[in-house]
Amino acid sequence: MLVNRVARRLRATSEGENGSTMIAVLVVATILGLLTVTLSAAVVNTTKTTLGIGSSLQAQAAADAGISAAVAYAKAHPADVCTIDLTSSTPQYHVKPAIPSPERPDVTACGSGGKVTFLSIGTGEDGRTTSVEATYYYSGGVTTGVPDNAVVIGGGTFSATSLMLKVGAGATDGSALMLSGDFKTCNNITTFETDVILYNGNLDITNACKFTKDVYVAGYVKFSAGATVGGSVYALGTVNLANADNKIGGNLVAKGDITITAGAKVTGSVTTEGNFSMTNSPSTIGGNLAVGGTASVTSGATVTGNLTATGKVTVQGSTIGGAVTAGNGLDLNSAVIGGAILNAGTATAGGYNVKAASFTTAGAIGASGSYLQASKFTGDVVSTLAGGKSYIAPDTTVGGKIRLAGTVSTDWGPPTATGGNTYNVTGLTAPSVPAKPVMTIPDELKTGTYKWDDYDYVESNWISAGYTIDTWATAADCTFDTWHPANVAKIASYTTPTVVDLRKCGKVYGYQTTLQLDTDLLLVLPDNDVEHKFQEVKFLSKDGEPHKLDILMPDTVDNDAATCKKSGSKINLYATTAGTSPLISGLIYTPCTLSIANVGSTGNWTGQLYSGSMIFDAGGSPGYQLVYQPIGVPGFGVSEAVSASLGALISRRDMGAP
Repeated sequence: MLVNRVARRLRATSEGENGSTMIAVLVVATILGLLTVTLSAAVVNTTKTTLGIGSSLQAQAAADAGISAAVAYAKAHPADVCTIDLTSSTPQYHVKPAIPSPERPDVTACGSGGKVTFLSIGTGEDGRTTSVEATYYYSGGVTTGVPDNAVVIGGGTFSATSLMLKVGAGATDGSALMLSGDFKTCNNITTFETDVILYNGNLDITNACKFTKDVYVAGYVKFSAGATVGGSVYALGTVNLANADNKIGGNLVAKGDITITAGAKVTGSVTTEGNFSMTNSPSTIGGNLAVGGTASVTSGATVTGNLTATGKVTVQGSTIGGAVTAGNGLDLNSAVIGGAILNAGTATAGGYNVKAASFTTAGAIGASGSYLQASKFTGDVVSTLAGGKSYIAPDTTVGGKIRLAGTVSTDWGPPTATGGNTYNVTGLTAPSVPAKPVMTIPDELKTGTYKWDDYDYVESNWISAGYTIDTWATAADCTFDTWHPANVAKIASYTTPTVVDLRKCGKVYGYQTTLQLDTDLLLVLPDNDVEHKFQEVKFLSKDGEPHKLDILMPDTVDNDAATCKKSGSKINLYATTAGTSPLISGLIYTPCTLSIANVGSTGNWTGQLYSGSMIFDAGGSPGYQLVYQPIGVPGFGVSEAVSASLGALISRRDMGAP
């Protein structure tokens, strides 16, 4: 019994242990299975992570390589920094200058503020990308040039009807320059508050326009109506002032003959290398008169200062406030001379009703039948001609002495001088022939002072200046008006300086609309035998800030001459207005024709005009208002980029995936 109980206990124990063992084995197996699965997943994930890190590192390395490539290129080609666009497949990157945007206001335009930022996007083997930005100091490869003049006209015949050219606040005095051609027509509204330069042409004014500053003319000057000049006039040809209302506020200087009639006036002095004639009261010269040939002042005309001529001097019924010096003869009749009379000519010289301080001549005084008669001198009367016979009437009074190297006729009785009469005097010195005046040619008329500046559109220059480029698609016309609101809205949509390239447009036409500017713009127009017209268009500021609006029809031929490829190409501003509060200003440039007109009192532009030929056909008071303000544009007046260089690194940023 005992054995059986023990055996049963042992058998039961064995059976229980076997069950536990099975459970334990199953638990261990399960745990091992879980460990295996977990370990496999961990190995897979670790492998994936390792591969991802490798690809990201490849993208980062590629982006860094792009920055290095951009720096190397920029140092080799510093003038082209702002147009860098580099790509590589091994390593794979794409690098360009970063551009500002509403999302990235911290980025400045290339060259702006003396900096450039490169954006490099690198790509790994699995397509992962990352980007790097690096900013460097940069001295740009383009200068901002300003035309020297308020208005430049390449050639043709210029007329200015109802034009008011003014100098804006803060602007230095500019000039209206015609490189070639004549200035013909104007009206009494037309006013130039700048210098006017006709570099190779004539000034032939037929109406009463006003020039408030100096006038420089390579040819002749002719005023047949009441035109006035506030400053001086310089002419390499002849000058003819033929209207009582002609007034010159400064000096009058010419190489050619000068004629003043009908009461015209010169406030300053008059100088000519040629002959001079002035007649009719109240024709007046307020200063001295210097003449290289003969000089004639008659019929009530007046010279307030001295009169000096290398030739013969005629004064009849007129007044000379100072001295008269003649190189070769005198003809005096009812002449009032405030100073001395000197004559270097040996021909007989006399006169009737002459009043002067003194009289000295190298020849005899008077002649038989042509005495020095009814005259009065407060000083001496002298003839230095030895052996000559002088004829001085007794009604001539001499406050000083009569001294003659010869003798005197007593046909009418001897003249009497307060200081006494002496004859056959030796040692008297004859007056010298005055030196011929020579006109000093002003710089404004010297050869080589001016030339036409060929100004082409160079995209990289404008990019360097901080502009982005928007090239409009090919279209028959690009019209800005009520019926084309999309174009009007597009102009208003620009918020950063932008070049609006319209050269693919067959015609650019604005009509009775308002174009709002929210930034600086350049409009580039095609030279395509078409008139591009802005008719009654208002340019206004959208954001209440001043903005530049430049309009360019490029001159693509570098030959120092206005090269208009198509004769029908024209820019027309018809009653176009630009807001002046705040200021909208700009340069309008074309090698072709610029036509400007206004309707009534509507029409104005602030800035500068530069055109191959120009037509002002305005009407109504106060006329077209052109206000001169110097306008700088990238690359103007320079044939090549100035020295540029890439400087030290300022900052570097890892941007992550773009």
